[in-house]
Amino acid sequence: MKAIYYLYYRLQQYYKKDDEIDFFDKGRAFVTIVGLIWVNITTIIFFISSIFFEGINLLNKVFKYNSAINKFILTPILLLPIIITLLTLLKKGTKQNFTMFEGERTEDRKRKGTYIILYILLTLIMFLLSITSPLYL
Repeated sequence: MKAIYYLYYRLQQYYKKDDEIDFFDKGRAFVTIVGLIWVNITTIIFFISSIFFEGINLLNKVFKYNSAINKFILTPILLLPIIITLLTLLKKGTKQNFTMFEGERTEDRKRKGTYIILYILLTLIMFLLSITSPLYL
């Protein structure tokens, strides 16, 4: 949980601009975290489908017999638990945890910033690898 709070804090600080309202910083950081978690979940689904289901994509099985309208209904339903969970977690202890992160040393900030960049890059690389993995079977 501390990692999610720290990621949210650092993304919010990254998006912060002097002339904007604080709501936009929080919104951008929240959307970025939801996107990263969604990419992680789909990466796991793609890897599982390529290993256990011989390259048949599980998402295609879900959306195969549904119309295009159902894709716009099912996708938000799949995203809804992630959004609700993150909203409750981030609203619950944001101010308490932000005060803890504001007093960190410069060395810790640089080290943790490197971990955040590595996490984002590895998430995107693994996602791209998982998309192409069924093509090689």
